[in-house]
Amino acid sequence: MAPLADPWRRKSVLTIGALIVTAGTTLLLYLVSSDKVDDLVLTVGASGVGYLIGASRQVVREEREARRLRRAQLSIEELVRATGQSSGITIGRLHIPDVLLVVASPPGEPYTKKVRFSMGTDLAAPRPKPPEWDELERRRLPQLVAAARHENRLFQNGPRVDLVDVRLRRELQSRTEQPTVYDLTLAPTDYFSFACLSNSLDQPLSETDGRTLREVWAVDFNELGDVSRLPAPACIGTATVVVTAEDQMIVCHERSRLFQVGEQGPDRRRSVHFVGEGMLPSDRQMDAELSPLQTVRRGLSEELSLVEHDDADIDIFPTGFFVDLERWQPMFSFVAYVPGDFAHLAAQANFAKDAFENRKLTPRPFSVLDPGTRDLLLDLDGHLALASNHAATALLLALLQRHDLQTIEHYLAGRHR
Repeated sequence: MAPLADPWRRKSVLTIGALIVTAGTTLLLYLVSSDKVDDLVLTVGASGVGYLIGASRQVVREEREARRLRRAQLSIEELVRATGQSSGITIGRLHIPDVLLVVASPPGEPYTKKVRFSMGTDLAAPRPKPPEWDELERRRLPQLVAAARHENRLFQNGPRVDLVDVRLRRELQSRTEQPTVYDLTLAPTDYFSFACLSNSLDQPLSETDGRTLREVWAVDFNELGDVSRLPAPACIGTATVVVTAEDQMIVCHERSRLFQVGEQGPDRRRSVHFVGEGMLPSDRQMDAELSPLQTVRRGLSEELSLVEHDDADIDIFPTGFFVDLERWQPMFSFVAYVPGDFAHLAAQANFAKDAFENRKLTPRPFSVLDPGTRDLLLDLDGHLALASNHAATALLLALLQRHDLQTIEHYLAGRHR
């Protein structure tokens, strides 16, 4: 039986079924009174009843599924509101600090149906440098360069995209569809500015001044619109969880040759992440609009050698948008379902342009039901640790495409092992 997608069609089917039953019953009563009952009459009546029962079951199934989707959407919206109040995500034993969740996709339904981010084609004037920049450029930048050289790691400048303003509006598509549109104003910046300012907010200003930039600026970042008041760049980034055909997610071990600003000291556990990229001014769609999806495609190509002609077989699904408040970094998150098993993809990644960024790749089951995946998310793994709060957020939002929020909460509460 075909899906009964709209209420009018469901009502019509039930009406037709009722008419068939009514007609069959009327005819049956007439023939009974006329002593002319035979198998054909019984068949007509039974067919009407059967049609009505089948249609009713279909309607019940669809209404139950619609209620489930509405509950899932409501649960996600409650999660988004909660992060705005606490500046972090808390589900069961999981706590991801310093995250402002703007939007997230419920299972199987991209948030882009209700929320759209418009970036345009033009870049605005760069954000003005803060008064502290000259001193930081003179002192902090050489220190970072020296530290990278000492560790024999790569630390180089390059263009980035800064989110400098946000405007909110409704877009009328139909009587029932009015998606929320975030008009983003983007401007050019560079990685060294991000490294010395936004990615060093909690570092002492100098050896004699123990204050941090966060303390000096005292900016309250409570909603996305606050980016216009920031004295430092809000560099847009992407984080993508890659899932293989065998339902294994690819965990990337620490960038062994890239210098990471603000890294902690040696840890017995290995730092891991997913496919992460900073947006470049060249990451654009065919119509020249800046696009985080193009950033993701570039990252999959450069880090895993999943090249452009493979794109038809790669399903890239948007899972959410959030701000990493630790670095004032807006992040678009995705899950990418790719063809091939883990062994094939790991071998292929050796030939990627930026293969040096990852020490190694390891698989983990893409399911919160797996104890190892739960331990990684909960920071309980004895060998691996997620490199950042936005890596943890990206993993959580990806898992929300595999399980509903109630299931994730149930397992993260420690009720299963």
